Amino acid sequence: MLQFDPAVGFTADEIEDVRAAVAAEWQAAFATSTDVPLNTNPESPAGQLVDSQTAAIVEKDTELLYLCNQFDPARNEGVFQDAIARIYFLTRKGAIPSSAEISVTGLPGTIIPIEAQIQSTADDTVWQNSAAFAIGADGTAVGTFNCLTDGAIDALPGTLTQIVTVVAGWDTATNAHAATPGTLAENRGAFEQRRYNSVALNSRGTAASVYARIMQLKNVIGCVVRENKTNVPKVIDGITLSPHSVYVCVLGGSDGEIATAMYRTVSAGCDTNGDTIYLVEDDSTGIKEPIHFQRPTEVDVTIRLTFPNAADLSADSKLAIQEAVYANFYGEDPTVVDGNIMPRPLMGDTIYAPRFAISVQNAGYTDLLDVDVARVGGAWADSLQVRIDENPVLNLSDIVIV
Repeated sequence: MLQFDPAVGFTADEIEDVRAAVAAEWQAAFATSTDVPLNTNPESPAGQLVDSQTAAIVEKDTELLYLCNQFDPARNEGVFQDAIARIYFLTRKGAIPSSAEISVTGLPGTIIPIEAQIQSTADDTVWQNSAAFAIGADGTAVGTFNCLTDGAIDALPGTLTQIVTVVAGWDTATNAHAATPGTLAENRGAFEQRRYNSVALNSRGTAASVYARIMQLKNVIGCVVRENKTNVPKVIDGITLSPHSVYVCVLGGSDGEIATAMYRTVSAGCDTNGDTIYLVEDDSTGIKEPIHFQRPTEVDVTIRLTFPNAADLSADSKLAIQEAVYANFYGEDPTVVDGNIMPRPLMGDTIYAPRFAISVQNAGYTDLLDVDVARVGGAWADSLQVRIDENPVLNLSDIVIV
């Protein structure tokens, strides 16, 4: 049965207590002058009816408790979470595809059409051209291809080489660099964290305002905002901020949309920092103002997993372990910790090695002895601090099993 306490909200009785109450009602309804109570033991006919009524009441209580929790931003999910977010003018971000810069060769002037496809020789994933481009006079060109499989898809250099869409004059394709991993649609935990950090969306002049405005932009994966309120230069995480300025580092999104969001959010006279510059035209004066912000530098991360019998693990087992760690790193492991899925580490975050042990154990490998993390080429440690101008990335080949 449901009870309401203004201090704690709705609570429900244990199933044993509900059954006892239902049984008492039945016995009261069928009471006779013989003082022999109705037999409501589970094996009796009346007991089976009591059990059915109890199950219906418990199911109803569970559904009502679930509905009540959907009005709490810390607990709601799905369409209820979307509805609460709309109060803050926020919508859930969809999946952002992994992308790769593809170098092509062929006959000069050949047009590589939009949606032309290539395939990975490593995992057979299909990648699609995002915008038409022409092969130059030197017989080469570079275009951006997006993976058709949602999520953080790994593509090492030299693996995107198989041409699927036949185009006359297009000879070869390859990726000189690893792909930039994408993300799945924003999960419950990530969406709630963004909502919590975006309550200043309709304000301006604060770091929270800038963060909220940028994080709602299309294809923005992460954002770091720091400010210097003093009248002298200030060093934060090795980066010098000019006096009375804001520093913004953004992963994903359009340069123009980011710069415009900053221009419309910072206070008049506030300086900006970063090596990416975009001219924003003022709606009133028509004057173009340069807005500075930062694009993060990719930092390759490596993870070492120590097992007592690593040499005895099969190739399939090692791949399963690597894929579990990879999914954890990019926030795609569905395991819930403290009520939320573990988020993808981004600029300014600390990567703690123990987080990966959970995913390995959930994959069925419970004899894991130790986990270490490091920058590629760096010293192993229990944690790794990422600078605010760095984007940590992980390749399957950098997940080491020893």
